[in-house]
Amino acid sequence: MDCKALQPRIFMPCLYAQHLRVPADQILWYNAQKQIMQLQRTTEESPEPHPDLSTLVISIGVFFDSTHLLGPRAGYSVMSGRCSRHNVIDCIWGTVHHTIRIAEIDALWEALCLARRITTQDPELKRVVIATDSLNLYSSVTLWMDEWMDYDGTFASGLTVPLLPGYVSLYEELLRLWRSDGPHYQLWLVSREDNRDAYELAEIATDFSQQHGAGEPTDMA
Repeated sequence: MDCKALQPRIFMPCLYAQHLRVPADQILWYNAQKQIMQLQRTTEESPEPHPDLSTLVISIGVFFDSTHLLGPRAGYSVMSGRCSRHNVIDCIWGTVHHTIRIAEIDALWEALCLARRITTQDPELKRVVIATDSLNLYSSVTLWMDEWMDYDGTFASGLTVPLLPGYVSLYEELLRLWRSDGPHYQLWLVSREDNRDAYELAEIATDFSQQHGAGEPTDMA
């Protein structure tokens, strides 16, 4: 995929004049009234960072635990602020090789569902940014999918792409959103440090599942 086609689908502060001059530690702002994270921006008229009230930022985090006696598990979180009523957690149990990938796919699906619920109730929100520290998840649905399709669901080496149907379903949903007249969706690759809150909440999800058992995603409100 060429850079021109890719750019609308990803968020990087350096690509946008209104976000370029916002310090990294101020790029996010928590709207306590709505209990959502939003981007901050600057303008020529207002050079100090201030909230972009048309945005919604959702972070997803995954914590993998391979040491449990019952088998490997991966907790995930979907959050829009450390104390937001919208936050959701869940835990996936599975095989060593695929548990974390399944959790990442499920987390992104849950993030899309959460974004739809929030934006449906708040028409002022025109732009959704989903942050992840997973290079695999980010690249799968933004960079690699076209190549996988060109090779009939395999890598260039000829090996089959693991969990391909899950990635394809996500990609098709994102294509639908990118082509729709609704809020504009973007993915944002962040560092683990910048995604610390989501990662820590995902770790809590693994402990919660041990106490309460696997089941439906848990609303943290």
